[in-house]
Amino acid sequence: MSSRRLLGAYARNAWTTYVVTDIEVDGLNLGVNSMISFASVAVDEDLADHGHFTINLEPLEGGQADPDTMQWWRAQPEAWAEARATPVPPTRR
Repeated sequence: MSSRRLLGAYARNAWTTYVVTDIEVDGLNLGVNSMISFASVAVDEDLADHGHFTINLEPLEGGQADPDTMQWWRAQPEAWAEARATPVPPTRR
């Protein structure tokens, strides 16, 4: 099969994949506040799950949670509990 025909066949059968990412934080100031949870999911146009990743992070060493953000979290106890389950230390790569 010619490469042109192969590419045409691929284009007819190709699908779009979307990667959706969400983060949870304890404030909005980078380096002061912490990202406490990170999650991504890959879905197609039919919203079929093609893989996902979730990790909860320990707060930054020396970081401080924002009081207004923590007030919001207190109104979301189930989400807070999920975001704080089995956290791992953040690392720099």
